[in-house]
Amino acid sequence: MTARLPVPLLAALLLAVPARADSRVALVADVVQASNEETGVDAGLEKMREQFAKSGIIYKSYRRLSEVPLQLVLGKPAEVRLPNGKAATLTLLSVKGSQSQVSVSLPPLHTTYTLGREGSVYLQAGPHAGGVLILVLTPSGG
Repeated sequence: MTARLPVPLLAALLLAVPARADSRVALVADVVQASNEETGVDAGLEKMREQFAKSGIIYKSYRRLSEVPLQLVLGKPAEVRLPNGKAATLTLLSVKGSQSQVSVSLPPLHTTYTLGREGSVYLQAGPHAGGVLILVLTPSGG
């Protein structure tokens, strides 16, 4: 004789199963303001300044306005609000090995990035207070 679970109980059990490790990604979304109106580079942003300078992008000031830890779950959008009134929507599309595909919607931009275990992705997020906002996505261990 086969025991059958009632459908509502079966659904509850399935929903209670924790997400598989490969269906989520931890990252930090930093909101940085770069400008030429001030000088100075906040701690931890020196590498960003150097990378920009190597590409011919020069700003005198890099200020971290916010740091948002995120746990992206496969297929579920997460939002990062920006001080210029915009919002970036991030959606984890897939995880394969050490790489994840993340869709980023920051109107009018909508694109997909590949994130590894290290390094950062920089997205221009529009003007703000005499400078430009940059959304920095960096994988984290959490």
